[in-house]
Amino acid sequence: MNMNGAWLAKAEYALPALSKESAAAPKAPEQPAGLLAGSIFNGMIHPLTPFTLTGVIWYQGESNTGRAYEYRTIFPMLIDDWRQRFQRADLPFYFCQIANYLPKLDKPGESAWAELRESQTCALKLPSTGQAVLIDLGESADAHFRNKKDAGDRLARIALAKLYGKDMVFSGPVYRSMNIEGATIRLSFDQAEGGLKPGRWRRRMTWSVAPARPRRLCAIAPMANWKASRSAARTTNGPGPTLASMGMR
Repeated sequence: MNMNGAWLAKAEYALPALSKESAAAPKAPEQPAGLLAGSIFNGMIHPLTPFTLTGVIWYQGESNTGRAYEYRTIFPMLIDDWRQRFQRADLPFYFCQIANYLPKLDKPGESAWAELRESQTCALKLPSTGQAVLIDLGESADAHFRNKKDAGDRLARIALAKLYGKDMVFSGPVYRSMNIEGATIRLSFDQAEGGLKPGRWRRRMTWSVAPARPRRLCAIAPMANWKASRSAARTTNGPGPTLASMGMR
């Protein structure tokens, strides 16, 4: 059929002109306050469930800092739910711990961001999970820090080691246990081959030590034999220590 030449068109019916009110664009539906997990999941994740995935990389979680403790419950629930929907009980799920953000404090104190990091770490109890720690990559004035290259490298190392069987370091030291020995707290770590030492960006590693009467102090920690201990007898002026936490300065 030859389609060349002028085309003719005929209007069967001409609609009447719209009123000024009717001609205005319809009002968009109002978005409920906050980010709705259900709408994001239905729009971006659920359409993928018929497909086979090698694994999941999750980034990141800062929107949950307002309910940081709750995250240790809902984050594992999300992982379990995705594994059920993709019909893979061992679906690898590797995630980034939220990076450092906001001004640095001279002394330890309450922090929803730190609490959320702990909640994220609790998800490692599930099988086939891995966490990339980003505590040294963040920026105090920008939650969306620029150095995503190192974040991606750490996630890649986890996947290469745990999923693809590569013999390589994929994690920094991970806390294992704490023993109180009189006036000394002895901390043990996994993934600490070669011992603990500050990285090239940090001049010293510090510990927060809490005596029996709640009071927190910072002290330089000696490193030896994959374990770190700090005698609190000279700093607490009272009963031995009860708690310890690690930090960089």
